[in-house]
Amino acid sequence: MPKIKRSFVWLVIVCFFLLFIDSCKEINPAVLPTYTSALSDTTYIESPVQAPSPKYVLIEEVTGVSCVNCPAGHVILDNLIATSNVVGVSYHVGSAIFDQDAPIVLNPLQVMTSKDAQTIVTNPPFAYPGAGPLAMIDRVFFNNGNAYSPGNIWNTDAGWGGDVASEVTAPNNNAPVNINLTAAYSAGKINISVSLHYTANQTDSDKVSVFLTEDSIITAQILADQSVDTFYVHNHIMRASVSAPLGDIISTPTLPTAGRVVVTTYQYPTANSTYTALPAVWNISHMHVVAFVHRYQNNTYNVLQAAIIPISH
Repeated sequence: MPKIKRSFVWLVIVCFFLLFIDSCKEINPAVLPTYTSALSDTTYIESPVQAPSPKYVLIEEVTGVSCVNCPAGHVILDNLIATSNVVGVSYHVGSAIFDQDAPIVLNPLQVMTSKDAQTIVTNPPFAYPGAGPLAMIDRVFFNNGNAYSPGNIWNTDAGWGGDVASEVTAPNNNAPVNINLTAAYSAGKINISVSLHYTANQTDSDKVSVFLTEDSIITAQILADQSVDTFYVHNHIMRASVSAPLGDIISTPTLPTAGRVVVTTYQYPTANSTYTALPAVWNISHMHVVAFVHRYQNNTYNVLQAAIIPISH
């Protein structure tokens, strides 16, 4: 074969290869994921599709330092985290819902009330009934029959284990989206990367929520016998939401299908954050990033997958 023809053949092969690679990736397409708080985002299709990860269940507990029944709920939540695929978040909502975190109640007291938590539990779909301990399990309406739980999305601590079990058994035992997280603290900022890998086709768009939580907070708590433990250890406390409190909409070029990947970066604090700097009372060594993908349309709010990672520093 003449040299010029061989060169042409190789050129065609190279062009075909490049077109094939490009067809698997669509960085910065015309319609990007829509986030209110993200620094950057991109989306593409990966092949082969990732195998689905085991399902992790999100427990969102409402608690408080003057809630005498809440320590029993803390024990149940800790046990479920230790024995099941569970990610826990504890909301302190203060007097916006019921008077449990007012500084005059206990001394010493570190106020753990979160405005972002208040936004969540006053949102109509989650209409918090004002007692504790109660929790949403994967934001699923389990019809648990609680008379004081509007819509039955909240359940008492005695029912949490059964709700978790139903969420991790077939057909819910594999997640339709995998979540990969990184989180690092540097120069006064927490830098977060959230990588979503869809493993199954979806019929609706979703939201992603990203929270900061802290463990090992030592402050007062009223116990069931009305005594005060001034050295009580509080875990899983929601400090703030990095995304919008009710989640950031993921708007991909089409509805998510198996192989769709969405990679988003966040930084906290941001211009929209509750704080302009990390409060001195927060201990970065005990903090985590929690991320979860969830529905938000057609009166369906269930969590598809949840993940948690410590913040490196």
